[in-house]
Amino acid sequence: MLPEIGPAWIEVDLDAIAANVAAVRALLKPATRLLAVVKADAYGHGAVECARCCQDAGADGLAVSTLPEALELRAHAIDAPILVMTPLQPHEAATAVAAAITPTLVSADAANALQHAAALAGRRPAVHIKCDTGMGRYGVLPAGLAELLRAVAACDRLDLEGVFTHIASAFASDLAPARAQLARFVAAVEAAQAAAGVRVPMRHAAASAAVLTLPEAELEMVRVGNLLYGIRPCAHGRKVALKTAFRARAEAAQVKVLPPNHGVGYGSAFVTRRATRVATIPVGLADGLGMEPATRLLRLQPLLRAMLRRLLRRLGLERRLGLGAGAGGVAFDGHDAPVLGRMAMQQTTVDVTALPGVEQGSVADLFVRPTAASARLARMYLRDGVAVAARTLAGELDLRRAPAIAERA
Repeated sequence: MLPEIGPAWIEVDLDAIAANVAAVRALLKPATRLLAVVKADAYGHGAVECARCCQDAGADGLAVSTLPEALELRAHAIDAPILVMTPLQPHEAATAVAAAITPTLVSADAANALQHAAALAGRRPAVHIKCDTGMGRYGVLPAGLAELLRAVAACDRLDLEGVFTHIASAFASDLAPARAQLARFVAAVEAAQAAAGVRVPMRHAAASAAVLTLPEAELEMVRVGNLLYGIRPCAHGRKVALKTAFRARAEAAQVKVLPPNHGVGYGSAFVTRRATRVATIPVGLADGLGMEPATRLLRLQPLLRAMLRRLLRRLGLERRLGLGAGAGGVAFDGHDAPVLGRMAMQQTTVDVTALPGVEQGSVADLFVRPTAASARLARMYLRDGVAVAARTLAGELDLRRAPAIAERA
């Protein structure tokens, strides 16, 4: 691997993301708009490349959590509509207008600040209003929705595009609370429209879980994140064929045999009982790994995890549940390598005694939650199994200098 990539990296399958966009689209009515959620660096997959992929695959727009996330997309020439779901603060108004961002409003003060910034810039931004119908986080309460609609309508430089809410329990087996919350939202919008004399062009309430479990929440638009990356947020609900897009990998930096009674890691939390072949890989807690060490008191845990993983793989459920390869921690060619001792900041030692083919440079699959994977790990983007782009902390990598990357992918 090139020095710019380093000994550990993330592979992101853009074909899988495009297929997932199509699979979600197939669940929706033809007129329903699909907002691809690329917040949190596209759930760890890389916001810029994933936003482009979703846009090319047919998403109608993008959604992020914060204004800086939206600005990152604009800095990379992504011109799709971008909804920032965290409420606009008045001091952010001029920046949002200049970047043609669609902000979320929850107060008249923010609306007035945006109106002033839009007038100065000679622009007319689209806006959405967030209504809190039960999540208890951002949003104006239903009782105040009509007043905020009037305040936005009074701002002649603002275009009200939509009103939205977030359903708190769409993933639960008991959907009665979710349906009740959806009913509160629909009723709140209807009442506010009538009281304020303002028409709301678009309502949206469904995120990934509700798309599967609560089809009636589709309304005029849905906001989908997890499903686009092949992650199913709940086991029940409508069936959809998803493809896993994320794979964390690392090369073994050293492989050696430790003698009996040799400590491993800080505090010698693990001590070998026999000659043990160990591999050290240059990733750890700082990179998003979070595995339990195989200390003498916890020797049963790695065994139970490995047995569960093999069962899920045999049933074809491992990837469908978003566990990915190496769900037991670290795996070489699909074979688990138990973690030994305490995991360090960027070092992890695993037992490869039963894996004679593992040598220095052998590539392991890692169990890392995508949202926890460190930004220090380079992202490699694949099409048809071949790397077409790579991004590191230093920026985009010229793959013409890296033909070996495609071979490793």
